[in-house]
Amino acid sequence: MNNNKVYHSQSFLIETKVDPTRQLVLATTFVIRGFPFVMCMGTPGHPQQFGFLRPQAIVFRSGKSEMALEFCWSQGPASNAVFLDRAGSYDGPPPDWQDWEKNG
Repeated sequence: MNNNKVYHSQSFLIETKVDPTRQLVLATTFVIRGFPFVMCMGTPGHPQQFGFLRPQAIVFRSGKSEMALEFCWSQGPASNAVFLDRAGSYDGPPPDWQDWEKNG
């Protein structure tokens, strides 16, 4: 279980991770409204340190309410669902943003 906080924001980011020696895209990072999601284009060297392989779903929970984003993988899910629990409210840009990111 991971208790890291993610701050909801009006952000959208797509960033590629490229191996410069081979000019090969290894992964793509998506940050959608503050939620980071990394899509790996192969098998990472240390999968257990990377995250979840083919999660069944991402379940958003707030109090008694739940909404799920379910995935359909050609090889079937390899991991259980990932649960995100709403912990409270915050007004303003995420505190870990750099100054140039605070454009609101």
